[in-house]
Amino acid sequence: MSYFKSSLYDSVKLFLGQIAMAVFGFVTSGATVSSPPLLLGAGILGILLYLLIIYDFMWEVGGRDRIRNDVSGEKPNFGKPVYIALIANVPNFILSALTLISYFGDIPGLYNTSNAILRLIQAVYIGVFKSVVINGMELNANPFAYTITPFISVFAVFAVYMLGYKNIKLLPEKKAKK
Repeated sequence: MSYFKSSLYDSVKLFLGQIAMAVFGFVTSGATVSSPPLLLGAGILGILLYLLIIYDFMWEVGGRDRIRNDVSGEKPNFGKPVYIALIANVPNFILSALTLISYFGDIPGLYNTSNAILRLIQAVYIGVFKSVVINGMELNANPFAYTITPFISVFAVFAVYMLGYKNIKLLPEKKAKK
């Protein structure tokens, strides 16, 4: 039971990090919408900060699991970060499914609602998606754009967990004061 409890806790923390970055993305895109270069820059910065939050949290989880496995002699469970990320993205997957079903099923009310909520909780991507235009259409207006983004965080969570498990640091540590 402890394993599921800790994984659920980790998933909730990841989702709350996503919500915090969604607020950041929403505010920065609103502030920079009149300047396309600033909008793109703020969008890229927001995505990098989101990945940094994932890195900071999941690297530590991977490192703790490595220590726990070394002490107890258990085999590593590399499915754990995938489960954590999938659970953290359940709201994104549900809203993505509703968005696609209602888009192709021609249910405009459901599409507008689910797509708006999906964009709101993934607002960290707005700056980049509004800046990218493919065939004369903003990526932000494409119903598939926000259905793919949860997989970015799933991949990032797994990759960073593995880095933490193998004690590979991408960022320098703070030096202790003497």
